Amino acid sequence: MKSMVANYAVYKGRCIGFTLLELLVVVLIIMLLVALILPVLTTARKHSYQAICISNMRQIHTAWMLYIGDYGGSVTDTTCWPKWQSLIPYIKDNRVLICHSDPVHGWWRLLGEEPDSSYAFLEPPMAADVLRLDPNPGIVGCFLHGQCRMRHTPLCKGLVLRIRADGSLGRGRFLLLCFPNGHGWTSWYFFTDAPCPPRYRLGGIPCDPPSW
Repeated sequence: MKSMVANYAVYKGRCIGFTLLELLVVVLIIMLLVALILPVLTTARKHSYQAICISNMRQIHTAWMLYIGDYGGSVTDTTCWPKWQSLIPYIKDNRVLICHSDPVHGWWRLLGEEPDSSYAFLEPPMAADVLRLDPNPGIVGCFLHGQCRMRHTPLCKGLVLRIRADGSLGRGRFLLLCFPNGHGWTSWYFFTDAPCPPRYRLGGIPCDPPSW
């Protein structure tokens, strides 16, 4: 009887225990599942950031339209277009000026621009030239949804999100240009896919490092 109890205890112990091989298989399966799920979660997060960014830009566009309405301007009359500082009284929460994809929370401040914002805003001097080639250009744009390398200042290329003059969403491609030192960009392509006039071309050659 004692031997039967001892054998049962050994048998039961073997049933509930894990060998090293079994443990390694379980860990491998978990790692495989994480590797499969992680890209999906990353993509979902990027799409959620884009949705928030589009909402922010729509609010900025609304502020822009309110300013124009108050000062008797129009979409085609760039002399009445506001600058960034002029829009602040029309924006209740300055958090709409920051894109969730912006790791420095307002990268324009790195260039000495005010207010702190993630977005490129079509300024009146350039707007007049853009409107000659594109009657519905982007008013506010975000280029942080493409491929970005964050060094001293963001270097990005690829997807640009824009809210056009009529309030519709536009998607464009951002062209990164190189200066002699390997850095630089042209703001023309933030707002329109129309051909860039020679005077807005910053010089250099298209910059497309092989690692990108």
